[in-house]
Amino acid sequence: LGGLSLAVQGMQQRQLLVQRALDEPYVAFRTTTEMREGGALFLSASMPVRDVDMFLNPSARNPVVHVASNRGASGIDGVVSSALGYAAGLGRPVTLLIGDCAALHDLSALHCLKDAPQPVCVVIVNNGGCGIFSFLPIASHKDVFPAFFENPHEVSFEGVASMFGLAYRRSTSAREFDEHIREAQRSPSHFVIEAVTPQGSASNVAVHRELSAQSAAAARGEVAAAAPLCWSWEGDASRPVAVLLHGFMGCKEDWAPCLGA
Repeated sequence: LGGLSLAVQGMQQRQLLVQRALDEPYVAFRTTTEMREGGALFLSASMPVRDVDMFLNPSARNPVVHVASNRGASGIDGVVSSALGYAAGLGRPVTLLIGDCAALHDLSALHCLKDAPQPVCVVIVNNGGCGIFSFLPIASHKDVFPAFFENPHEVSFEGVASMFGLAYRRSTSAREFDEHIREAQRSPSHFVIEAVTPQGSASNVAVHRELSAQSAAAARGEVAAAAPLCWSWEGDASRPVAVLLHGFMGCKEDWAPCLGA
């Protein structure tokens, strides 16, 4: 399993590092790569926790990452407040990865950042709405999807950061995000990074599905190389199929008497 995991992780790193566009998998990948030594990670519900589960890439200087997450009553409410509580209780610098709609649900909590004893870096992924619902069948119902599920908006978080006196950076490319996340992780101050990813659901779904397909292919290749498989097909293919599995001590020929019966 360790080799399988490394094979998939290596494939993901190669794919993510050669890209030029800033998208959600890249934000999750780079956020975990660039975390400061001893730092902890807090993940919002919705896409951030799923993307980090898939694309987590701890750095050599911080190989063991403390990770926490929670789910509010409505899923994405109270996330900023929870992250601040986590930072206070853990006594470590914390990086919060959160989506735009979740940030909007708990916007006033950014005012409390000034009371956090350790630096808190808030990475807001702004894709212009609730991108997670684009992965569900409801996305095909164009008469109700935009207004009731996607909830598109044109909000910028720069003014909010300015109002609360927080350092702010707006990233619109992978290169900019690399620079901004490194700056934030080296800073003794609280930071807000707004990562502006492609607006609209289609491109986000396409990127995730492409990376998932490539990950599955890498996993299949690793399994095939490590454990060659063999099979035997007997009988009429149009009839119901019975799959007979053998264990470590047998082989497919052991089933010959049964197949001939």
